[in-house]
Amino acid sequence: MNERVAWLLAILVFLANYVAAADKALLVGIEKYKYPNAFQPSIDSLNLPGVHKDIIAMHLLLASIGFVQQNIRQLVDQQATEYNIKSTIQGWLSAGTGHNDRIVIYFSTHGSYVWDDDGDEGGDDRDEVLLTYDAHFEQSNQEYILQGKLLDDDMQKLLSVIPSRRVFVIVDACHSGTIDRSSGFSQEAEWKPKFADNPYFKQQDRQIDELASLNRLGITDMREWFEWDDYQKQNEGIVYFTATGEDQQAYATQEGSLFTKVIVEEALKQWSQKKSVDLTRLRDYSRTWFSSNSPGLFSPQPELFGDPILIKQGL
Repeated sequence: MNERVAWLLAILVFLANYVAAADKALLVGIEKYKYPNAFQPSIDSLNLPGVHKDIIAMHLLLASIGFVQQNIRQLVDQQATEYNIKSTIQGWLSAGTGHNDRIVIYFSTHGSYVWDDDGDEGGDDRDEVLLTYDAHFEQSNQEYILQGKLLDDDMQKLLSVIPSRRVFVIVDACHSGTIDRSSGFSQEAEWKPKFADNPYFKQQDRQIDELASLNRLGITDMREWFEWDDYQKQNEGIVYFTATGEDQQAYATQEGSLFTKVIVEEALKQWSQKKSVDLTRLRDYSRTWFSSNSPGLFSPQPELFGDPILIKQGL
């Protein structure tokens, strides 16, 4: 009898550990910002159309591919502060996560940039950032400091605390500063670029070399936000899937952001056919879609980079 009880207890412990270690996802979306006019005159309003539909679509996709409801957490609008995002990744998202659990972190927001103060950006003098709900500027010593943001450096530190080696970071935003509404787009729905040009980046008694000036105009790459070249030397098991490549815009519409809409529809189709999501096929499909539906110089070309083994395994 005692032996049977011992076996029962062992099974219960195993099941408890199995349940505790599970796939998790954090979905961050900002449609209405706390300070929508913070970036004037560069941009009239930070508010983006259709982001709530991005969150719904991503939630549907994740639920369809095996993520249980209680392990999908959303931070939307006023919930998506810098503090809440960081604490959720470091706390809830990392807790109880096993080495082989799938972790998805999704952002739908604006990209922007700030001065590089630690010298880790090489020649372009700036750090790429994602804006959080509480993005605004505070004046300090005749400079305007952006508060409410996620630096590329922040993301490295946040990802380093996650035990899983199957981490997928999906970013529907861009860091390109060139906004050209005459580059071939003829859509009925308004396409709003998901980029906020930093209005205080231009003077402030700093030397901007020619490369930095070009970058401010939009010659930049989402890879810079992740600083992948340095980060891959320290970590494996992370894949990044981003809405744009160099000198391109991510777009939000009333029906949802274009990148998110395209990849969710194709991923659901793949899953229904093969019970898997091929990330390379997903990237190639989205590139083809944008080439066909948004002709012109600034047609978005989504980027997929990171651990090649994990990319091959898929989501």
